[in-house]
Amino acid sequence: MTMILKSQILYRAKNCDSNELRFFQNNETFYEQLRTKMIVENNKPRDKIMTDRQSLPTDAELEILNVLWANGPSTVKDVHQLLSGKSPRGYTTVLKILQIMSEKGLVSRDESQRAHIYTPAIEIKQTQQSMVIHLVNKVFDGSAGSLIMQALSSRPTSKEELAEIRKLLDEMEGRRDDK
Repeated sequence: MTMILKSQILYRAKNCDSNELRFFQNNETFYEQLRTKMIVENNKPRDKIMTDRQSLPTDAELEILNVLWANGPSTVKDVHQLLSGKSPRGYTTVLKILQIMSEKGLVSRDESQRAHIYTPAIEIKQTQQSMVIHLVNKVFDGSAGSLIMQALSSRPTSKEELAEIRKLLDEMEGRRDDK
């Protein structure tokens, strides 16, 4: 096994939950199972879904992303002004959050002008999908059905929304029948 692969496996082992780690440590094929899991995951098509905890935006970052998605490329001043009505934050706080977001790859920064312009580097749908996947895995033990049932029972749902849900379910059922 190459040194790089071994270090990737050890990194992966460090990031397992305690039950998964205990299972792997007690199993003779610890490295082989992790290696197989990594190979399978590395060969999956990448559609830029953020499943890594570090790449999911925080609440403050999400507020800023919502401003950028709604208003397009903006300066720190623009973002600060648009946020000040919803959640008052200092200018330097907004600047620091945008700098962190740039380092995390959530926004891109155009430094060609004196006032840097920030643009979202991720799509809203991509972010929503990643956050839902994280929520389903963390809160609903991987059950999308449980999430949907909870969401539908928590708030009133309009007839239009129910029609969209039925249509989506019919499409998904049709795709499943085709397989």
